[in-house]
Amino acid sequence: MILDRLGFSPDTIREFQGFFRELETGELLFPGTTSENFHCAVPERVLPDASVLTPVEFLLEYRPDALRSKQVFLFSSALELMAFCQVFKNKKPVLMPAFLAIGSRPGIGLVQKIKSRYGGAKFTLVDGHRFFGRIRDVRLACLLDDLEPAIRLESGKVHIRAGRYGAEISPDHLSLSRFCRLSGYRTSVRTRKAKGFNSYLEMIRPTPVFNPSQL
Repeated sequence: MILDRLGFSPDTIREFQGFFRELETGELLFPGTTSENFHCAVPERVLPDASVLTPVEFLLEYRPDALRSKQVFLFSSALELMAFCQVFKNKKPVLMPAFLAIGSRPGIGLVQKIKSRYGGAKFTLVDGHRFFGRIRDVRLACLLDDLEPAIRLESGKVHIRAGRYGAEISPDHLSLSRFCRLSGYRTSVRTRKAKGFNSYLEMIRPTPVFNPSQL
């Protein structure tokens, strides 16, 4: 199975067994979570060559217990969610967070539904170190705070405007924390990155493909 080759343990595969199905071609499909307020039109796909096709908007909800979660971790892909859970499988808190994969560019409508479902929860964004992962951090934090950011790359700078907050940042130095410092924007949203790897999925792979010096 593709998941074995990607570095997922038998325990992790069993834990998420009901979230994906394997086709005769060897491809994996993650249909996502369907609720009364949201339906995943496009599934996440993992091709036989281990390429991951993540939809722009997606929802996979993993809650290890039935308690109302006070902390929510947001991921762009289901595989990154699974890899994170595998890395921290022995460090689970007494009250389990909720883990949601929401696609590469979720709209404000989906974000608002998530906020409504998890009212009062603290949000942590888990994405890659590279440029687009850091862009997603800024964009998603603003959406969670009811701000629709305008982000563009111009003259070698990332220009961000979210409500009355704005900043121009070098792509190499872009981060949510830097945007907050330069613009005066304050948020309770936090970010989390894999140490020494672009992502948690790369961390669990038998042969790492990311070199921090590439940043």
